[in-house]
Amino acid sequence: MQSEGDDHALDSNDFFRGGDGLLKAQYEAAIKRAGRIWKIVAIMSQNPRALKASMDFYGVLMHGESPLSRGRREMLATVVSATNHCTY
Repeated sequence: MQSEGDDHALDSNDFFRGGDGLLKAQYEAAIKRAGRIWKIVAIMSQNPRALKASMDFYGVLMHGESPLSRGRREMLATVVSATNHCTY
């Protein structure tokens, strides 16, 4: 499911093979959430508990109760990524 020129996504079959338990659940959630497995998710595959914790943390930051709107949170994430020269 990778778009041409999309360097940050993987075909979900590349990393999904052999996954079970917590890892499988995290991959299924990632596909449901984004339609694909982003590399940032795949690189944490060796530690499914860390992957789950990271995704839970992201969910709370971006979707949890906050005085900041979702748009402002997205803008802050974009500014931080640009400041850190992150290509995401």
